[in-house]
Amino acid sequence: MAYSWPALFGGGMRERMIVGVPGHPDLLLSTGRKKFQQEMLTIVGDDPVLARQLQQDELGPDMAQPLFESYVRQKMQGTPTASVTNGQ
Repeated sequence: MAYSWPALFGGGMRERMIVGVPGHPDLLLSTGRKKFQQEMLTIVGDDPVLARQLQQDELGPDMAQPLFESYVRQKMQGTPTASVTNGQ
């Protein structure tokens, strides 16, 4: 779920994305591409494939769902993560 609110200083709007995972606290993530990538690296950075894709600017906020799905699937199955693409 995404939401936005007016910025207190400088005008414009601030935007964030809320990601809910059952049994875990909700995550509040930036919708700005670079900030999102930095935040995601702290979450999925232990996965070398996803970390590389984030560092090489291949994944942005629009890919949050497949990124999380790939990461969780890899953790549950113990198999290497495939690259995340729009089709995944």
